[in-house]
Order: sequence, then structure tokens, then C-alpha cells
Amino acid sequence: MYSFFSNLKRCVEEITEYSSTDSYIAQYILHNHEIIPNMTIFDIAKACSTSPATITRFCKRVNNSSFKELKEDVIVYNEFLQDEINNRSVKSGKENRNSNSILDGYFKSLNKSFVETKELIDEKKLIKAVHWIEEAKGIYVFGSSFSNIVAKNFSEKFTRLNKTAYSFPTLKSQILAIESMSEDDIGVIVSFSGTTRHIKQINKLLKEKNIKIIWITSQNEIKNSFREIRLLVSPLKMEEFQTSIIQDHALNSIVDILYIYYVYLYTN
Repeated sequence: MYSFFSNLKRCVEEITEYSSTDSYIAQYILHNHEIIPNMTIFDIAKACSTSPATITRFCKRVNNSSFKELKEDVIVYNEFLQDEINNRSVKSGKENRNSNSILDGYFKSLNKSFVETKELIDEKKLIKAVHWIEEAKGIYVFGSSFSNIVAKNFSEKFTRLNKTAYSFPTLKSQILAIESMSEDDIGVIVSFSGTTRHIKQINKLLKEKNIKIIWITSQNEIKNSFREIRLLVSPLKMEEFQTSIIQDHALNSIVDILYIYYVYLYTN
């Protein structure tokens, strides 16, 4: 769901990378997302002064989906907005909340997430991951929506350590990047849940190319693989919100720890 929104939003923001037609279609869908589920491909094509075939190509090019799948993403997105904006658990507690209790609740949750993440760190796996990073010819970092911001942070940090690290804004660009990867490269998947359709597809493609994968996630996997390392973060969330509030901090803490360990182990 988040990746759909991010893909279309990026299509508008990075206007030099997309055609004016793609940008217009993306804006139309974003501005009219409430009615999109009830519209046919012909309706949207007419509203955007284009053809159904262009809408089909847009869905594949921008969202890596069919028109039907894009509509399904819009439905899920609309449901998310309803839950988040009309959040009953938040509203029910408003009467008993003041600014201090809100601040205390947030920082207590954040601190608990950091403590749990620290306890989950397996130093042997951490050092092994740093070794993979050192040996890698290229580091390709993948995320989706909020986790893509963490992925960008990862690539920027390790570029400063003279490592060739990349992150990619869209699913399409991520898929193209995987096609160019070799076994000398590593993939880093940043995903709090580790279960989205987007991330599952990236994981599948990397495994098909026999690429080593470092995961930064809250999702533990019982099945062990010598070409995969899972660096776990706290599964703690602020349950009254669906959007990422403390999850990205936990993910970024692993990025920071990897950076620090790399500096101590592999720089003068």
C-alpha cells in the first residue's frame, strides 16, 4: 500500500524522470483516490485525456502492476486513511491526554524499542554482515515507502566510507538494478514487516540471482541460509497509529551500528 502511494508521489516530484502524461495521471489518481475504486480504466483515461492503453502502460511503468492491482492498492490506501484519520483509539484517549503525557508516551515507547533492539542484536551476525559489506563490490539497498528512507540513509552513510552503495526510489528501478547485479555484490533489504508484496518480490529476485542478502527487519525467519543474515529490530509499534512512528528509528539504529562497526573494523 505505501509503495503505491510513494510510486505515484515520486512520479510527480521527480518530473524530469517521467513524462508529463505520467505525471498528470499520477496527480489525477492521488487527488481523486476516493473515487478511483469506482472508476473503470476508460473513465480514468477520459478524465486524463488519454487512452486506456496509456493507463495500462502507466500502471506497469510506475507501479509495476496491472490496472486491477493498482485499484486494489488504492482501496487499501483509502482504508488506511480512514483508520488513521478517524483513529478511535486516539480520539477515545484525547480527554485524558495533555502535552506532557503525549511526550512521555512517545519517548517511553521509543526508549523501549531501542532497548529491545539492543537485546536482539547478535554480534556475530553483525560482524559477519560488516564483513560482507567490506567484501562487496557493490551494495544495493532496497526498501519500500518509509523503509526506503532508511535505505537511502544506509547508502549515503556507506558511500562516505568509500563503499559503492546504491538505493532506488521505485520498484521498477529496484528490479532493473537487480538485473545488473552479480554475485560479487550484496543486497540489503530494509523492511520492518518483511512481508509486503513489494519486498517479497525483491527477495525472490535476489535469491534467483544467488545474491547474498542482509535483512534489517523485525521479522525473524526460522529457516537458516548461509547466504542470508537477519539483523533484527524490536517489533514494537505505537498501536494507535498505522503509520511508522518509532519503527524507522529502530531500523536506522541498525544502520548506525553497522556504520560504527565498519569504521572500527575496517578503517585506519
